[in-house]
Amino acid sequence: MQKPLAPGRDTIGSRCRVVIEVPKEIQSSEARKKLESCLDPKLGNVRIRAIRKQGKNFVVEMHDEDDVTNLRLLRKFDEVGFTVDGEPNLNDPRIIIYDIDSGINEEELVIAVMLRNGYLKEGFSDEDFKKMFKPRFKLRKKEGETANWVVQLSLILFKKVTNQGRVYIGLRSCRIKEYHGITRCFKCQGLGHIGKYCRGAVTCFKCGEEGHHVSSCTKDRRECANCKRSGYKETGHSVSWNECPAVELFKRRREFSEHIEEYLTYLRKVKRKLKGEVVILSADANAKSELWGSPKEDSRGALLREVIEMDGWYIANDKRYGPTFDNGRPSSFIDITLTNRKVNTITVDWEVRGD
Repeated sequence: MQKPLAPGRDTIGSRCRVVIEVPKEIQSSEARKKLESCLDPKLGNVRIRAIRKQGKNFVVEMHDEDDVTNLRLLRKFDEVGFTVDGEPNLNDPRIIIYDIDSGINEEELVIAVMLRNGYLKEGFSDEDFKKMFKPRFKLRKKEGETANWVVQLSLILFKKVTNQGRVYIGLRSCRIKEYHGITRCFKCQGLGHIGKYCRGAVTCFKCGEEGHHVSSCTKDRRECANCKRSGYKETGHSVSWNECPAVELFKRRREFSEHIEEYLTYLRKVKRKLKGEVVILSADANAKSELWGSPKEDSRGALLREVIEMDGWYIANDKRYGPTFDNGRPSSFIDITLTNRKVNTITVDWEVRGD
């Protein structure tokens, strides 16, 4: 069997899409008129390729990321009661800003950046900038008078600040870099969630076994709980090791989740490359659609559905098993299994397991 091509930077048409959410009480005919009033060229520089319906909502397709940012900043949407998906979007990039005075709080940080970094602020009002520049949390240092802040940015600000390489805060010139941090639960040691919402068993940080905390551990050897769960043979390292294979696997899965258009292009290449072979592909797509059980479709689900329908993939998910993601918060149908053959012609033993 030939190896599939690696994911590339070319995306499907290099298009940018945004979902405009319409309140339930607004009728379809009225919603269309309100949308047209919001997109009046006099109100902002937004170049639109196409608009299509998605249930009660609209999917607006634009030329590039700058148009996405400009669309989000149109205040007319607030006036008519529409919601633009993301300000900033949860999938927008994050940066870490190093060596900030530890006494600065979230609000003071935003103001300090606006005052000293005209290249970032240029073209935006204070209100608009605050929507696009969102401090998320502080990483305190063990010693010293400075701290590092993780900030989420709109795509247009991210481009500007990474080109510059640093931001100026007070009398400091602070270096920055893109942030790819991963949350680890201190209850079960699992990745991508915190103890507050964890439904897993208490797991030892040191030996990786369930049922006790590290304070009462009697084992001498370190074992990584996440590598043991993932089935890796080499587990003799700390669960917090930077080069942990389980962490690297989690990062690759998250890349698919955050940059879905690149991987949809990859998905199309796989199908063409393996033509004639039986392909079964499972993905933590973080995408919702009625096709695989979700009560509504989001913008990521719409992109994935288009490729499924266009390229003739078959969905193996069995809705009878319920949601594919449930960690104590609202559950959802965000994982999908695809095949290039009709499901009833091949053996696909599909189910949602508790582990």
